[in-house]
Amino acid sequence: METKAEPGNISPVVSANAWHLFRVRPNNHPSRRITGMAELLNRAWDVGLVEWSSALVSTENIAAIKNALTVAGLTKDAETSIGASRAADLAVNVVLPFVHSWGFITKITALPEGALALYRAWPPLQENALTRETLRVINFRTVGVSGITNESEFKRTARRQQGLIYLYKKHFQGH
Repeated sequence: METKAEPGNISPVVSANAWHLFRVRPNNHPSRRITGMAELLNRAWDVGLVEWSSALVSTENIAAIKNALTVAGLTKDAETSIGASRAADLAVNVVLPFVHSWGFITKITALPEGALALYRAWPPLQENALTRETLRVINFRTVGVSGITNESEFKRTARRQQGLIYLYKKHFQGH
């Protein structure tokens, strides 16, 4: 017989002293992330995680996907476990690639097409040090090498941010 775990009646498996939390912001504490993930699994429980994720992508609605992946506090006084920006990160880095791959494996062509269309349209994720540094270096090298300032604005999307992270890790990290 399967039963769902209810919030508040789960005993800790790992003691609080085992967490290594140096430089971890309180909003990123592992217990909050685990609580949020448990709630997402609970939401998908009846249909299964694959079907639930596929149904999210099938909505073709960015706001609906972010809303489904956002986990507010599970009690009246609790803080949000997965906020809107972390939900967007989950969508772009986990849900869309998974559903895209699942569609190829199962030959359900609407899934990879839908996931790719959402990925291409997804607005920018939260800025981070890697994307800022890559843009700084690219702009510096453009001006430094050619002597011409590139005045065109860099259109920010989640897809382009991931490209900036790739460039940083491939060409700038450790150099």
